[in-house]
Amino acid sequence: MTKSNMKKNGKLLSAVLWNLGKLERIRFWYMASRVDARVLNSLNVFLHSIASMIILGTAAHLTSWSLIFPSLGPTIFLIFYAPSSAMSAPRNTIAAHVAGAFIGWACFQVLLFMDPSAASLPHTALPRIITASIALGFCGILMSLSGIVHPPAASTTLVAGLGMINSPMTVAFMTMALILLCMLAWTMHWLSGIKYPAWAPFDNSQGPLIHTKLGKLTLSGPSDKDRVKDVAARLASRQRLK
Repeated sequence: MTKSNMKKNGKLLSAVLWNLGKLERIRFWYMASRVDARVLNSLNVFLHSIASMIILGTAAHLTSWSLIFPSLGPTIFLIFYAPSSAMSAPRNTIAAHVAGAFIGWACFQVLLFMDPSAASLPHTALPRIITASIALGFCGILMSLSGIVHPPAASTTLVAGLGMINSPMTVAFMTMALILLCMLAWTMHWLSGIKYPAWAPFDNSQGPLIHTKLGKLTLSGPSDKDRVKDVAARLASRQRLK
């Protein structure tokens, strides 16, 4: 195939994708103007979850790679339910899952080093439960301090900490599945005219929201530190807001 033909085919493919995207955006916003927003969002979550799982499942079937794992389910839901949330961004999704898997796997390897017979123990055995608990704690610390938060990654850590992820190759397959999922999500959101980050979140200042007896607290940035200290001091001394 000549360079000119490749260029011509590339332009044709780009035009086809653009028009498909335009049709999807018209369909999406036509429904948005006539259907309750929650119903429309639920329908999108339903359709996109099915589509992404079928694509990932087909890829896993054709390649015999371990591209499907339990915590992929909540990740898919989060990405399509709240695409603008920092928790749904590809960076947070991929990095948190991979870190969680390695933390859980490493903790389980330490358990095997200390007691090789632990591999034959059931998942409900006390040594395995303690190992998984420690792994989950480390995952929570890492996500909280780094700000790279993706709740389903805690499930990955728990699964790995219980010994269900038995090699770094499994983590590699998980990473491939997550990259493919994020690419699919970006494409599906783009077709609907919804912004979804290519990597880092649009707004990474989203922190935990804590309700106290003295009001709401957010822990999203340095500006909230004084507020947190003030409320903490009042709660400790049982004072009330004026």
